[in-house]
Parts: sequence; structure tokens; C-alpha cells
Amino acid sequence: MNKNKGITLIALVITMIIMLILIAVTINLAIDGGLLNYAKHGASETEIAKDKDLISSALGSWGVEKYTGTKTLREVLNNEFGAENVNETDYGVEVTMPSGKTYIISDDGIISEKVRNIFK
Repeated sequence: MNKNKGITLIALVITMIIMLILIAVTINLAIDGGLLNYAKHGASETEIAKDKDLISSALGSWGVEKYTGTKTLREVLNNEFGAENVNETDYGVEVTMPSGKTYIISDDGIISEKVRNIFK
């Protein structure tokens, strides 16, 4: 009585085929399903939130300065982000962050991302 214990070649081949099918489906979902795009979008949103948090922190100190009349919004932002990154505009103060994104802060303290003109 010769009993073979172990995996047969057929069982091994079937297992490998099933694994390859699972890998193909996973790769297809990652690429065509937009998984990478979702990741890029999430990274961009995180960067925007971080920038806005830094600006909000500066605006918090400006809130005190605003009512005491000691510093303007531009002066506070100059101290926080450097004069070369802060510009006065018709809409408020424009701040360019280290991430490269530009934000406009209105006199009310509302932060909005500047949209680049793609038609230039």
C-alpha cells in the first residue's frame, strides 16, 4: 500500500492559476478603478488642509492684532511666511505657500485657494 502524501502537480497548477487571476483583477481595479487617482486626490486635499491650517494659525494671532490696531493682516503674514511670499491684491492678501499653492485671504479672514488662469 503505497500512499502518496503531498500536493499533486495538478493541484499546484490550479492554485497558481487562481492566484494569477486574483492578481490580474487586483491590478485592474487599482489602475482602471481609479485607486491611484483617489490617492493623488487625497494627498492634494491633505496638502491644502495643511496649508490652510498654517494660515489659520497666523490669522489667529492677527485677530488680536486687528482689534488692538498694532499690525495689519499683511504684516502678520509677512512675519509668518516671509515678505517674498505675500502680496497685496484687490481681493485681499495673497500668500504663496512652500507647497507652491497660492491662497487669497480676505479682510474678513476667509481663506480661498487661488485658481490659476489656464487661458494665458
